[in-house]
Amino acid sequence: MAVLERQHADLQARRAGVASRALTALSVWALGEAGFHRLHLDHSTRNHASCRVAVRSGFRLEGTKRSDAVHADGRHDMQLHARIRGDEQFGSAKLMRAEDRDRPG
Repeated sequence: MAVLERQHADLQARRAGVASRALTALSVWALGEAGFHRLHLDHSTRNHASCRVAVRSGFRLEGTKRSDAVHADGRHDMQLHARIRGDEQFGSAKLMRAEDRDRPG
């Protein structure tokens, strides 16, 4: 029963902006209080949800690393996103617009 409840919670969290809000909050802290200058992440070009999370969190697409990672189903191209100090406003504003757009009406 717990597995079904967890799966239901996971489905409710998807597309609700949970991951984007969490990544944005972590990024603001890391680029501010923690003192980092640059953060980067990558994801498979086949993982469109991760790309949306990155963009909504203010991570700009920098390029594609061809055949960069090995997954269970073979090699994947990976997209590289980055966010630097000074991008904070971009991420917050973009996230708010995406949430407003996606909110049921």
